[in-house]
Amino acid sequence: MIPALRTAAADPQIRGVPLAVYLYLVHELDPVSFKKVKVATVARAVHAKEISTAWAIRRLVAAGYLERGPQEERCGTYRLVWTVPAAGRIGGAPPRGAAARSA
Repeated sequence: MIPALRTAAADPQIRGVPLAVYLYLVHELDPVSFKKVKVATVARAVHAKEISTAWAIRRLVAAGYLERGPQEERCGTYRLVWTVPAAGRIGGAPPRGAAARSA
């Protein structure tokens, strides 16, 4: 399992559609090469609207879970990020309950 997947599971900012999209893309992408991602295909797979799926992908990029590559044939290309440091997440805050677990 990639370490970023564990981080995403505990990240309160990655819930709902972004988490569903990430779980789908974990099986479609790898951390080495950029691959085309068709929003319509992902939306159908996770049973979400295309606009929500596009938003989720942008959120995952902003949070550091995906890296955007070059545009290819009107599709974005992406690859997984192997590890996501806590400071790289949206808001940079630790997951809820992290202080209680570490104390």
